[in-house]
Amino acid sequence: MIPETFSVDQLATVWEINRATVLQMIRDGRLHAVRVGRSYRIPAESVSAFLQSARGPEKPAHASVAGVSAATRRRYARKAS
Repeated sequence: MIPETFSVDQLATVWEINRATVLQMIRDGRLHAVRVGRSYRIPAESVSAFLQSARGPEKPAHASVAGVSAATRRRYARKAS
């Protein structure tokens, strides 16, 4: 079960990174967190949003052949079959 919020230490353990790296990501604004007393809580939604933005936008399926001539596509299609 995924918790609703993560502590800095929990997220560092799950991502296998240093605690200081998580804190730096929060301070830089790359990862949204809520300050609770002297500690931070990172909502699961913020973790999901960060991971989604880190992946980048999805490329359309036809983007891989953009700018490739028809002759080149035919040549590679013959090699693949």
